[in-house]
Amino acid sequence: MKPMLFPGAEAPYIFGHRGYSSRAPENTRSAFTACVEAGIPGAEMDIHRCATGELVLTHDHNLKRITGHSVIVEETSYSELMQMDIGSWFGSEFAGERTMRLEELFEEFGQDLYFDVELKQMDSKDHGLAAEVARCITDFRMQEKVLVSSFNPWVLRQFSKVNPGVPFALIYSASPQLPWLLRRGWGLFAAGGQALKPHHKQVNWWSDFFYHRMLGRPLIPWTVDDVETARRVLKKGAVGIVSNDPLPLLDLIPDTPRTAR
Repeated sequence: MKPMLFPGAEAPYIFGHRGYSSRAPENTRSAFTACVEAGIPGAEMDIHRCATGELVLTHDHNLKRITGHSVIVEETSYSELMQMDIGSWFGSEFAGERTMRLEELFEEFGQDLYFDVELKQMDSKDHGLAAEVARCITDFRMQEKVLVSSFNPWVLRQFSKVNPGVPFALIYSASPQLPWLLRRGWGLFAAGGQALKPHHKQVNWWSDFFYHRMLGRPLIPWTVDDVETARRVLKKGAVGIVSNDPLPLLDLIPDTPRTAR
């Protein structure tokens, strides 16, 4: 029997990667609005704690790719971040998009979506990111609509100490940018957690047999952008999917009405 990560939601759980990032600039209000309008039930996003303590949605530690400015999120105040356009790089129609806070996301979309909140932290120190995310989840009563995840097992350990009853998952991939110990999911034994998020190419007989069947950890692979791959990973123990183009995957959820296209 598949474990229930989101009470009341039907598995497989479908998440728009950084919102609906193939239709709108990633981690923006427009991307989450696109998820809601398309009938996507879940959204994944990336959370940093900026220099003044706010929890902000963006993927990269350095914002040059999406703003043209080489600034480090953790070294930049929220007021400075709010002056940067994070939408024009994707398309002129998104000019003027500004950085969202996690509180805004929950307030505006908490009734419409469930969430995979990825914690972005480079080192093993406690910078308060995990505790602040836990506080925000509790303040907005989102405990049953959130999965917390990270590549960083140490920030997940920090989250486990202040965990408001929220499941959390270790992310892993074979990327050479990661320490080799973190490329096969071994960080699970340092972090603990209720689930694993492998890159979809690492969903195989081993992850199905060892992680899913022996250890009882559900798998939520990323980023799956076609139905054929989705069906493959679901047969190998996946209970959810993170996708840049999640709309075609809605047919995998039983009895789910299709809405906007």
